[in-house]
Amino acid sequence: MTSSNIEKTLWQRFESEKAESFQRWVDDYDREVSASLVKQGWKYVKRSERSACFSFGEMTFMRRCYCKDGNWCFPVDECLGLPRYARHSQYLLFKLSFLATLMPYRRVAQTLEFLQGIGVTKDTVLKAVKITSKYLNEQENYYACEEKKKEKVEADYLYIEGDGVYFHTQNVKRACKEMIHFVVHTGRKKIGKKRYKLENKHEIVAFSHRQARQRLIKCLDTNYLFNEKTILITNSDMGAGYGAKAFKDLARFLHLKNHYHFWDRYHVNELIRRNFRNQSKALRDLCFESIKTHQRNKLIACLDTLESNLFSSVSLEAFFEFKERMLKYFKYTRPLTLCDLPSGGVGIIESQHRKLTYRMKNKGMYWSHQGAEAMCQMILYGSKGLYELFFGDWLETWQELKPCTDNWGDYLRKSHPSYLPRQGKVVILQGKIFR
Repeated sequence: MTSSNIEKTLWQRFESEKAESFQRWVDDYDREVSASLVKQGWKYVKRSERSACFSFGEMTFMRRCYCKDGNWCFPVDECLGLPRYARHSQYLLFKLSFLATLMPYRRVAQTLEFLQGIGVTKDTVLKAVKITSKYLNEQENYYACEEKKKEKVEADYLYIEGDGVYFHTQNVKRACKEMIHFVVHTGRKKIGKKRYKLENKHEIVAFSHRQARQRLIKCLDTNYLFNEKTILITNSDMGAGYGAKAFKDLARFLHLKNHYHFWDRYHVNELIRRNFRNQSKALRDLCFESIKTHQRNKLIACLDTLESNLFSSVSLEAFFEFKERMLKYFKYTRPLTLCDLPSGGVGIIESQHRKLTYRMKNKGMYWSHQGAEAMCQMILYGSKGLYELFFGDWLETWQELKPCTDNWGDYLRKSHPSYLPRQGKVVILQGKIFR
């Protein structure tokens, strides 16, 4: 017998013993809590069967049932966190939601069945993602109602970067939709020879610029402490919604007087390479040098030389757009060293996009708005954040706050059309009013 056959035989043996061990645990727990339930007035009725899928496999077990004043109680179900009619445990749903951030839903089901012999479908994985999305919305509402203040981080430098990521959506034309992505941190520290880690990092994603700004302000107000010496350093590609004015308004809202905004160096270099691709290497390097040393006259000389080398009207039209953009935003290309600022910590937004794009782009994927936003937040949460989302203390507190957060419109009487004001156009002719 080969080693693989021996291991397979042992695995099957342990699998058969697992169900017996689980049933023994259920019986032991029922006997342990029986006396306390009887003292509380609960009456033992019967033993009923239930099947559920856990992270260690699918189990069918018998547990005790109690009754009191018409209410039913299953102590084992409450201990295992199994709601009524639930087919899968919360811990299994947590694992499925985390695996869904790493691979497609079908691949999650195949991987789980191959490694642990647990049979789930892609619809089960989708259910786990929807439950996670529900928890994300509830947690956001919980933090909005929370009175407890977190310990804030006070730093000399605060970095904020923003950019958009486009995903295919499930609309009629299957057009791309922009996901707004902001990254906030207080600097970087070295963790290896050529590796750095962002300190006190928080990330915000949303499909709406308005919602993204609201979440950004909430994040800044909750996690960071500002003073007169705090220096705000912002960086973007100067696109719509991420221009210098948007970040200046943010600095004004936060009452931060020391604010430096920069045009992302990666996008500047890509813009130069694209427009100088048919020119000599010396001219392209001279343009890079003008940006690096922040010499406007040298940049103008490079642009004039480039203009003299173009002949077609199409090339000239594209050139004038490029020239206008370079000269308009040249003041935002100043190197950090010339501003007496730390050299690291800026230009990280593109690398932070990767964990989103690797999972959600290409492979023929199309997302709904709710699904794409939920998946982005799940990826940013990671395994520790998702565990806190499923099993954190906030859930118990939220169940107490939830009745107070209902929509008051549900309790108001619906208006009757006859009670509404008259509507229509007002026409004035020769001093007379007609309705």
